[in-house]
Amino acid sequence: MERRPDIVLPCVHTFCSVCIEQWKAMEKNWCPLCHNSLEFNGSDIWVIPDVMESGELKNYLMSLTKSDGAKR
Repeated sequence: MERRPDIVLPCVHTFCSVCIEQWKAMEKNWCPLCHNSLEFNGSDIWVIPDVMESGELKNYLMSLTKSDGAKR
């Protein structure tokens, strides 16, 4: 079954939540694509809602720049 991306990481790469849960279970604390570190404490990951409200994605992306969520 093909899954659609529903999780956005601080590096702005997107994945399906099942894949990221499996990644976490293997104790891999970095983005599978760019290897930026992740904390998986809930604040690092944004769940894409089925229906997005106006400005919601913009607010999330702006919060990353304020908190330096990419942690390079």
